[in-house]
Amino acid sequence: MRKIILFCVLLLFITGVYGMTSYSIDLKSLSEYHFNRLCDVAKYDFKNLTFRIYEYDNLFEFRKKSGGSFYIKGFTNSRGTFIQSKNLLKEEYTGTLIHELLHALIKSQYPVPPWFEEGIVCLVTEEFSNISGIPEMENIESFKTNLAESNWQLISYCLGCVKRVKEITGIE
Repeated sequence: MRKIILFCVLLLFITGVYGMTSYSIDLKSLSEYHFNRLCDVAKYDFKNLTFRIYEYDNLFEFRKKSGGSFYIKGFTNSRGTFIQSKNLLKEEYTGTLIHELLHALIKSQYPVPPWFEEGIVCLVTEEFSNISGIPEMENIESFKTNLAESNWQLISYCLGCVKRVKEITGIE
């Protein structure tokens, strides 16, 4: 019995099931460019705030502890900002962290509907500016991102949000 318990503990340690790191960071120190661009796009002087980040070393722990789907790189809600680790996201890590810090900053100081927030964030990051072949979602106001069935559906939602924010604000 002791060998089985030792094996299970060793397996959990090796697979990193309990791999979560928590730290605080602000957007301006990570990317002054994106902080300033957010202020320009929103026409609002944001205060640079520090936010708590929960970074998960593996998909199992990310999904179990945060409730996020495996195809979501990160998300921000009232409980905090949750993101997959640098080791999992590799070159997409910094962009994902910037995206989520933009959400955290907007949520804290500039309350707008979720679709408008997503549109502003995607405009600031320009992350979907080269996407083609995926139609913009039309019913963005009623779409629940936590119920998305695929990454494709989330991209369609983001494209629809960007389109609507551009129509409303005249931003290009």
